[in-house]
Amino acid sequence: MIDAAITHLRRAHAFLDEAVGAHRIEDKSRYLASAVESAVGIVEVLLSQVADKNRVYELADRHLPRYRLLKRVRIHEFHRSPLPVFPPELLARTRVQYMQGPVSLSTGTTPYSSASMTLTPSGPKYETTGSGKVDRSPHGGEKEIWISNGEIWDDRTSDWVALDTALGQFLAGTGEFLRAASLLP
Repeated sequence: MIDAAITHLRRAHAFLDEAVGAHRIEDKSRYLASAVESAVGIVEVLLSQVADKNRVYELADRHLPRYRLLKRVRIHEFHRSPLPVFPPELLARTRVQYMQGPVSLSTGTTPYSSASMTLTPSGPKYETTGSGKVDRSPHGGEKEIWISNGEIWDDRTSDWVALDTALGQFLAGTGEFLRAASLLP
């Protein structure tokens, strides 16, 4: 059980190292996507081999910073559309903001109702009036992704983080996570 997780851990480290050293933005994007896939795979391989999946999620939430964010990124990368990685030259001269759904805005049926989304330095803001509604997972899946100046919004920690930083934080917690997971029946 732990051997497969360690294989994913080694791959995640290797891909993250490649991403950090990449000279071309296309290479960096590909390596980051592969690092995210392998990082999330550490948890997923354990989920497939234990009786109490909730216990694995509890351990992941306790020991793996940014796990939920990386899981969301993985779902978007492989089931929706790859996330863009913006070149540093572009970020140095302009502010880049990006949102990838799903999200559904509805004004409702009552007069003067509204629904809106805006991106602020302190994260996305959702506002409604009357019978307006913002549905952040209209198809029952993961929520949307927000990127501002190359950083992704993390709902759980209420902050912006670069993907390579989030991966580094996650990987730093894997030792304790794997020790705890090895004790599961």
